[in-house]
Amino acid sequence: MDPSAYTAAMQRLKAARYLEFKDGYPMEDNDKNCEIMATDNPSVRIVVATASRPKTIYHYLGCEGFARQQTLIQLENSLDEVFQTARFIK
Repeated sequence: MDPSAYTAAMQRLKAARYLEFKDGYPMEDNDKNCEIMATDNPSVRIVVATASRPKTIYHYLGCEGFARQQTLIQLENSLDEVFQTARFIK
């Protein structure tokens, strides 16, 4: 992967204020932060492994209606673009 991908990803993460996201959506099976919870959906896991402050954000796509949901989805899509993940999906 081109080293510029790391720089671009970190810029997008910081712009989305990624450290302010919870560690998971949902946090547990009966999470009250999900207004809608649908089963049998995929999930997204963003792992930022920096020496100063590592962060993991787990997003089950059946969890909807939480604060900053659209920002998280936009971040996920943006990172997909940076890392060109479509080439790994068939």
